[in-house]
Amino acid sequence: MEKRKIIDSCELWRSLEIIRNTIAHEYLITESTTALKDAFINAPILIGAVAFAKNYCLDIKLID
Repeated sequence: MEKRKIIDSCELWRSLEIIRNTIAHEYLITESTTALKDAFINAPILIGAVAFAKNYCLDIKLID
């Protein structure tokens, strides 16, 4: 995805994955709150990745 310019870097994507995993598997309220704040802060990155992925799929005629 980095090669196709859908994401800026693999390292950034990995950090977002860690946040996701923390939210999905964390049961302590304080740690969940921190993870949710991190997710909120990084939401524009994920939204941008979806937009770039959609444009890429349109460009290569994978979707209409």
